[in-house]
Amino acid sequence: MEVVSTVLRLLLLLGHLVAFGFAISVIMREDYNLLVKRKIDPAAIKETSRTVFWGLLALTITGAGIIWIDTGFDFAVLASKGKILAKLSVVGVLVLNGAIIHFIAFPAFRSRKSLVRYVPLLSVLASISGVSWMYAAFVGIAKPLASMLGYGGFMWLYGVLLVGGILFSQLTVRPLLSRLKVVYPTLGNKPEPVMKRLVNRFNKRGRMEAATTLLYPM
Repeated sequence: MEVVSTVLRLLLLLGHLVAFGFAISVIMREDYNLLVKRKIDPAAIKETSRTVFWGLLALTITGAGIIWIDTGFDFAVLASKGKILAKLSVVGVLVLNGAIIHFIAFPAFRSRKSLVRYVPLLSVLASISGVSWMYAAFVGIAKPLASMLGYGGFMWLYGVLLVGGILFSQLTVRPLLSRLKVVYPTLGNKPEPVMKRLVNRFNKRGRMEAATTLLYPM
């Protein structure tokens, strides 16, 4: 029985690592587009969010399986495992942050005006996401520090990194977001003359000099 549990734990751990690598790779792809190419595609971001959702779900399932093998979901045992509690807390922040991104951040991409208005919030959400993903990975391999830090120590360090990440994003990411080139898809089935009139109206009013650029692929 012990051998079966050990093999099952290893398989769950492998799945956990694969899910993490898959999710973080698509996140880094969007970060590359943001920081290097300095353009953003709302449709691509929406697809990325779906991928991250499934990756996070896989991480939750495999992580829960590992916790079950290690603790049997005994609350007394869980309460004594500061590292596990810290990782669960960080995952909770990731889930909450993801919900805010889905319901508040994504609608901001519908127009240039709303995007510019939400730039400060978007930069904060991006920093929370980046710090949380990296810190969750750190906690996962921080077994040698578990007895030294405990739950309080892990969360204190997490808080410091979050504050630092948010401040850094306000200095670096926020200016980039305000100057992003946003690539929108064609306007559904609307006839081409309407599309051209919209572009011409923006040009005539001199609104193309706004913080972001609205592009309609022809």
